[in-house]
Amino acid sequence: MMITLRDQIKAVAECRAHEKARNAIVDAARREFEIEHQAILDAAAIAGQSRAEAENMLRQTIVAEYEETGNKKPAPGCGIRETTSYLYDADEALKWAMFHATALQLDKKAFGEVCKSERLRPAFVEASVTPQATISTDLTVALAEIAVAEAA
Repeated sequence: MMITLRDQIKAVAECRAHEKARNAIVDAARREFEIEHQAILDAAAIAGQSRAEAENMLRQTIVAEYEETGNKKPAPGCGIRETTSYLYDADEALKWAMFHATALQLDKKAFGEVCKSERLRPAFVEASVTPQATISTDLTVALAEIAVAEAA
């Protein structure tokens, strides 16, 4: 017996209905859970906001320390990653690309690769290096190192 197009349509419709019913059960359970555990969920959200604010302050302090000292590892678990971006006038870059027969439309990725090379970088492009603070995901080692340093 051959499965017909109609049979397949019916099977998909049944599967969708089954999925919709199961998702409705999950949604109801999720709503009940959220109502029952609202205080815990609120506390977790507040903790997340506090962590984000503390990390933001730490990142700002790391960058300030780097800018003052040039040290890319100013403290255990903290560091600086420099990112380079290229500032240029898009119209001038397109003219350059067309002159060099690289495109009718500026390929920003390819042009970025050209900009990475100081030898090939067009004069109208300015390289801008931006320090980006990094924080280790596991600060237990860093905290131990700090404790040892403070005890000395």
